[in-house]
Amino acid sequence: MQAREHVVEYQLFVGVDIAALTATIAWQAPKQKPSKPITIEQTPEGFSSLHQRLLRTGAQPDRMLVVMEATGIYWLSLATFLARLGYVVSIVNSAQAHHFARVPPQTGENGCHRCSNAHPARISSST
Repeated sequence: MQAREHVVEYQLFVGVDIAALTATIAWQAPKQKPSKPITIEQTPEGFSSLHQRLLRTGAQPDRMLVVMEATGIYWLSLATFLARLGYVVSIVNSAQAHHFARVPPQTGENGCHRCSNAHPARISSST
């Protein structure tokens, strides 16, 4: 018997640029224009403010894909905060993304192009 793949249709895509003390975030719903970027402090208050702003979009946390670059350890606090609230968080290594973009398109075992290992991973929120 073949396992059925669970496909999530995301309601919102969120991009995060991480720095030591701040994070700059923008989001986009399918077929919509991207938001204007906002910058938050890397503090619990800044994280809560972001959470409230994202909820106001109307999307549910488990239907939002948050992608951030693995910049040192700066991503860890925000990623953990969001994952514990049920967001789908994907951490991208910029060097891998750069090399991934240079690889010619290929179809993998699962029928995806160039992405047999590129699907977002969910950070476990059970701690």
